[in-house]
Amino acid sequence: MKAVIMAGGQGSRLRPLTEGVPKPMVPILGRPMMVYILEAVRAAGITDILVTLHYRPNLIQDYFGDGSDWGVNLEYAIEEHPLGTAGSVKNGEHFLDEPFLIISGDALMDYDLKALTELHTESQALVTFCLARVQDPSEFGIVVTDNDCRVQRFQEKPAPSEVFTDTVNTGIYVMDPRVLGEIPADTEFDFSHDLFPSLLERGERLMGHVARGYWSDIGNVDQLEQATWDLLEGLVNLPIPGEAIREQIHVEGSAHIEEGCSLQGPAWIGRDAILRSGAVVGPYAVVGRHSEVDAGARLRRSILLDSCYVGEHAEVRGAFCGNRVLLEQEVEIEAGAVIGDDVHLGRGVSIEAEVRVWPHLEVEADTLIDQNVVWESVGRPALFSEYGVAGLANLRLTPETAARIGKAFGAYLGRDQQVVVGHGSHPFSHVLEKAFVSGLLSVGIRVEPLGVSSHAISRFAVSRNIEFEGGAFVRQGPEHAQVAVIELYDRNGHPLPRKARRKVEATYRRADFPKVDADHVGRLLSTGDHEARYVSELMSELDRDALRAMEPKLAVLSRNRWSTRVLDILLDEIQTEAVTVSGETGPPGRDTEDPGQRLREIYALGGEHRRIGLYLSADARSMWLLDEYGHLYQPSDVNHLLILAYLNDGPGADRDNHVFLPPQTPDRIREQATTKGWEVRERRLGLAETIAESRGPRPYRWLDFEHFYLGMAAVPAFFRLLDFLARHRMDLADLAGQLADSHTGAIDVDCPWRDMGWVMRHLTEEHAEHLEAVADGVKVRHPEGGWTYVVPASGEPVLRVYVEAANAAQVRERLENTRRSLVRMIREAG
Repeated sequence: MKAVIMAGGQGSRLRPLTEGVPKPMVPILGRPMMVYILEAVRAAGITDILVTLHYRPNLIQDYFGDGSDWGVNLEYAIEEHPLGTAGSVKNGEHFLDEPFLIISGDALMDYDLKALTELHTESQALVTFCLARVQDPSEFGIVVTDNDCRVQRFQEKPAPSEVFTDTVNTGIYVMDPRVLGEIPADTEFDFSHDLFPSLLERGERLMGHVARGYWSDIGNVDQLEQATWDLLEGLVNLPIPGEAIREQIHVEGSAHIEEGCSLQGPAWIGRDAILRSGAVVGPYAVVGRHSEVDAGARLRRSILLDSCYVGEHAEVRGAFCGNRVLLEQEVEIEAGAVIGDDVHLGRGVSIEAEVRVWPHLEVEADTLIDQNVVWESVGRPALFSEYGVAGLANLRLTPETAARIGKAFGAYLGRDQQVVVGHGSHPFSHVLEKAFVSGLLSVGIRVEPLGVSSHAISRFAVSRNIEFEGGAFVRQGPEHAQVAVIELYDRNGHPLPRKARRKVEATYRRADFPKVDADHVGRLLSTGDHEARYVSELMSELDRDALRAMEPKLAVLSRNRWSTRVLDILLDEIQTEAVTVSGETGPPGRDTEDPGQRLREIYALGGEHRRIGLYLSADARSMWLLDEYGHLYQPSDVNHLLILAYLNDGPGADRDNHVFLPPQTPDRIREQATTKGWEVRERRLGLAETIAESRGPRPYRWLDFEHFYLGMAAVPAFFRLLDFLARHRMDLADLAGQLADSHTGAIDVDCPWRDMGWVMRHLTEEHAEHLEAVADGVKVRHPEGGWTYVVPASGEPVLRVYVEAANAAQVRERLENTRRSLVRMIREAG
């Protein structure tokens, strides 16, 4: 006895899941459907098997090979053009020299196939049908047999008035090889429509056997989902991959379920999947291998195939997601939706019920999708933000993507240019940096790798070496380790300006990379100790005598390896008394603790002495301060103090007399600037453009302007602030007292991209009489005092709201009123 597994179907009713794979390769609980069929055939004692193929045959051949991994011998018959069910079997006639079983490779069943083949042999039939009894036979071929099980009549997919039995043909047969002589070669020919009516009319011996057990002809996504739930509920007598950890909950060994995750059966969790604390998974859920369900996400009556990611607080209800689907934060998918392979849904996207999204498409944040998306992405999100490229680590921003970005950046710079590249301490930052550097080298760029460093060192190295044409720094987002960032810098060490970013992105999108032969790829460089130079130049900018005379007492907590090294050197130079705690207490490169609480704990270690407390963030970019009386200053407050100190020193002989202030700068600081003789100009949101307008040609006073006034690196900014206090014999609390009457606040309001323009226009019209001229956004000056400033965020669908008022209560009230007004406008725009 031999067997034929029919695996040529495209599965059009399963689209978009079958857009890139043949129907038998669609998985159920991590295994292609055809694997279950192959094992059932082998269990019947049949090891010589012919597989008929047509749609994407190589995928099945590559997966199953010669069948030796399953203990069988596989041969393949490929249809060059559709031949029908009978014609496809005829195509393998050379292999079928003895009775053979025919079975579809895209069904799920637990029938005893050995009993079926034995009945065929005993009955000496030309064809034996495997039959099943179903509630609704209209979707199948119906069959009537006599008391001796001989087929008397059948009807293919009858109309309701034509139904004369509930017994249907399962498409499983056992045949004598003589049947092949009845099938024309290389011609489309069907069993049910062509062959069987002819055999029945001639009186050939056709037998029918009603099998016992489970059988599902998986024709659409609903049937695929139901077959999955039936298998998990134990209605199918087949083994389930993994271990049953609780009733109807099966988990493959290396899956990781964090404490605090709610997991309800029936459910199946694949190998290396991660369910985060706070996630709600099940009942009725499949999480494929290497997939992740993040904190606060909910997955119910839904299936995720392999390597999917469900972001924080996303809701997936009754949906089917293909492989490598990326759902960002707060995505909502309704029942019946089907998401194809490699789809990326941005933050806050809503997918309505029954909608299908075809593979390889992107949908921008906060978009409502209420119809199928087949050909084009919906508002493809920009790859580049102000600093560079940001995306979910190893999901949207992968090593492959990093290599392409490296090629695009290298193409923009030009062959044989030199670039410096550093990376943060997170392991994935190192992985991404290696891929990015490989991309640069492959297009002929010479690279100096800095290893674990900081963005400040990378930018300094570029700005101080005229041979470097650009630079980069690879890091993780400090708020969330799932976010990776590749920062790109120009030859001055500044973030790429908008025009340059567009050129790099265009090259990336087109994949228009220069071809470089193997003898002319880039090479790695080493031009010296940039960190030592950085510290030396920083110290040259500080008044060491004033700092030593001040004898500052400090309490310091550093969450960044580079910051710790530089801090130790600088603290030793000024010979100060410091209580220092260093080291990464949480995940590398990520802030997971309460800075204020931790800083007060370190502060208390110094006893009763009046100290200044410093907490440095994991990315060495932001800082929290405690003054001599224990008052906490958040990073936004610290930035105001930095600007205020910079302005208090006045323009001076070595400074330009104009200063750029962002629209959200407190009025008190603007007054101080005018008093000190500064010419105030409005600063645009683009950081690169601000720097380009404000600096002179290099070298220039980098410490004052960038690290102090702009606060672009916390360590030098802190020491420059300390230097200011020492020179002016002032406490930190005294400096902060200059802003005692300033009360500000800020919130973010989600706003879909498509509504941004409408909302900003209507905001302008509603407050036309009180508008204040600004370069970006809308700023309203209130008659009763203070202001409200609303501006679209760069690179994400968010409106940033800043306010200033007479006191903290009025700040809260003004923020809430603005939020309600914006929400109303967004609703009206939609």
